[in-house]
Amino acid sequence: MHEFTTDILQIRFVDNQDGLRLLKSLFLQDEIQSDVARTEWLYDSAWLTLAAALALTGSQLLDMDPTEIAVIVRRVTDEGVLGGREIILYDTTAGGAGYARQLGGRMGELFDAASTRLASCDCQDSCYACLRTYHNQLIHSRLHRKRISEGLSNFTAVNFNVSVNA
Repeated sequence: MHEFTTDILQIRFVDNQDGLRLLKSLFLQDEIQSDVARTEWLYDSAWLTLAAALALTGSQLLDMDPTEIAVIVRRVTDEGVLGGREIILYDTTAGGAGYARQLGGRMGELFDAASTRLASCDCQDSCYACLRTYHNQLIHSRLHRKRISEGLSNFTAVNFNVSVNA
């Protein structure tokens, strides 16, 4: 096994009124109400969608190849973390290229651009213009922009003082 050091950006959301906005898209809530047995699957899908949106948007903001930054959604047991999950963006270059650090300094811009990415696409669930890539094809069926778009827009407007996307 090979181990290398790289830069990471750990994103956790506080489990409070502002954080909860993220998971309050009407589309997601309607899906949960109509199929309670899939609640956990639907929440996982929302987290994967958010992670993919942030990674792709981050690579676009930094004008780099999308394969130079990767993302994972990780379960955590710490109290006060929304959904018991965190998103970790990391440089794929051994030693780190500084991309994760740069995105950490541009969080408002990152979240606003990710929100715009999801809101401005007119696909049904996800496509190569908004969320899909060759490298995330294993989760294409889990990516659904409508599960997170409205919540992300509201979360971004409250936490980063930007206007809500239409």
